[in-house]
Amino acid sequence: LVLAPAAAAARPAAVTRGLDYLHASQGGDGRFGDAGLTPWAALAVAAAGEDPEGAAWRRGGSGPVGWLQRQDLDALASAGAVSNPPNFWAKVILAYVAAGRKDWLAAAGSRRVDLVERLLAYRREDGRFCPTANRDIAAVNTTSWALLALAAAGARADVRDAAADWLRAQQLADGGFGMNARGAGAVSDVDDTAAAVQALVAAGVDPEAAVLRDARAYLQRAQQGDGGFSSGPSGPTYAESTAWALQAIRALGEDPGASAWRRNGRSPLDALRGLQAPSGAFYHRRGVLSQPLLTTTEAVVALSGATFARWPRGGGAWVRPFPWRPRVTALSPAPGATVTSGSVLVGARLGDGSGGTGVAAASVRLVVDRRDVTRLAKVTASAVALRLTGVTPGTHRFSVSLRDRAGNAATRAWQATVAAAAPAGTPPAAGATSPAAGGGASPAGPTGTAPPSPAATGKAGAVPTAPFATLTPTPAASPGAPAPAARPTSLAVGRDLGRPRRWP
Repeated sequence: LVLAPAAAAARPAAVTRGLDYLHASQGGDGRFGDAGLTPWAALAVAAAGEDPEGAAWRRGGSGPVGWLQRQDLDALASAGAVSNPPNFWAKVILAYVAAGRKDWLAAAGSRRVDLVERLLAYRREDGRFCPTANRDIAAVNTTSWALLALAAAGARADVRDAAADWLRAQQLADGGFGMNARGAGAVSDVDDTAAAVQALVAAGVDPEAAVLRDARAYLQRAQQGDGGFSSGPSGPTYAESTAWALQAIRALGEDPGASAWRRNGRSPLDALRGLQAPSGAFYHRRGVLSQPLLTTTEAVVALSGATFARWPRGGGAWVRPFPWRPRVTALSPAPGATVTSGSVLVGARLGDGSGGTGVAAASVRLVVDRRDVTRLAKVTASAVALRLTGVTPGTHRFSVSLRDRAGNAATRAWQATVAAAAPAGTPPAAGATSPAAGGGASPAGPTGTAPPSPAATGKAGAVPTAPFATLTPTPAASPGAPAPAARPTSLAVGRDLGRPRRWP
């Protein structure tokens, strides 16, 4: 059993944020984007130590691999979203193995096709794999993917040996590899060199062999001043190229954070992490978010410590699933509580789990008795609070909804009862305007009276010193004057709230 890379160590924060983005991007049927991206996403999830078919990744009854298993894979391989059919078959093989579904390789998809046989259909007599009748176009890239997939499947050692011999012969004078065959005007690039390095190591080539020493030298010369890699010897740092280079460095048995791979004090790890957006997605290059789903899957695989030279080989020991959905906790008033005061603090604590992208404060919505009162509340990325006064007796309903920066959503709804009349001198908010509706009368509360009104404290949503306890109502402060300090009381609230907690 080969463990998923993240199962052996703590998950890097950038990986968790990347997972946050991927989860928000998943379709309702389990797929990610299109047929070409879904295998990549399954690989990223598995490399991070998540079960791609686990509860967090199941939509419409299945995760990404389950979605593939329900499809006519022959039809997908010839669809417009797939530009290189043998590479598609190779990635599906890798995804199945990474998800621990190696037993599906011989009966894959709705038509139960043999994935290895489908891939072998693109093999030529000299050992290469190519996607078109032109034997040279994309032959190096396709042969690298085929080698990686066959190694993961543990299939056809004879085919792997022949493919590795052909691939070695495609190395160019500068030590690199291009996408096309050597005789077809190939030009070295980082991505194909890194893929070839992994493929040759997977085929059993010694990292100290001349072909790999020369490839290593090419990658070192191509490294940029910020520690990252462009697709060629010069140009801006690309997340995809840097991710491939990271995998190749690990395939050679080296530490990408070591001094040999640092430029101006920065490693490829630093460069790739620096390209992550607040949403958890990765920029193609700084400031350019192009094909973020593909870029993010490649980055997550690399930052998880995976190299296709040795992974996957048969599922993994999944780590604890990440808390993909933002959380709403510490509700006030407590769900089902009975509050014996007409002054009620409505609020909650907000969070997005350890290492998540964080709560997007602008997405938070607080609703009281069907009225959106968010604009009157104090809202931060960690809490929402609003003091209501003149709350009428009866049952009142509250809800808080939010999204994290990746786009994952959560809503928490609850209700509580007010068992005391509103304090004397505090009129109800009859005819109040609902911010959510943009005007008009606000909906009536559950007792048929108008909903409570926010306290006039000189500013909207003033946060009391001791949150989540029912406090003695305080006089309204005149504008510019400090509000009197609120004092905790021992009024019944349906449960013991314990000692006051700091806010937030």
